[in-house]
Amino acid sequence: MAHGRPDFWLAQIPGMNIYGSGQTAWYAVEMGTVPAGSADDFIEYVVPEDTILHLTAGLICCDAPGIQKCALNFSPALLGNVYYDLLFSLPLHPSGTYEIPAGSTVYVRVYNLDDEDHEFTVSLVGFEEHGL
Repeated sequence: MAHGRPDFWLAQIPGMNIYGSGQTAWYAVEMGTVPAGSADDFIEYVVPEDTILHLTAGLICCDAPGIQKCALNFSPALLGNVYYDLLFSLPLHPSGTYEIPAGSTVYVRVYNLDDEDHEFTVSLVGFEEHGL
């Protein structure tokens, strides 16, 4: 019996995240235009005091095909310069999260290597552990 329903229940029952005491879901999404041949920082987030941010997943995408570059950063860099075409799924996993300590600034630097301006979308997902 899943979620209190009988085995013959004919509906899809979505999974749900279960967080421990002092943990909350965290996500950030930012969209913007990056001019041709330049770079911009997306999702500049400062981890609050007494908190650890656990990054678990992320996506970076561009509005047109073409080789682009990005870097997921805090001091020191988490994921150095990575090249992708149109969509990049960050190689993070809930059982092996990147732990970002309190006071650190997390950001994604997106490089537009094309000779035209492009729209980029950056999203990061994770959870915060409070009261540490």
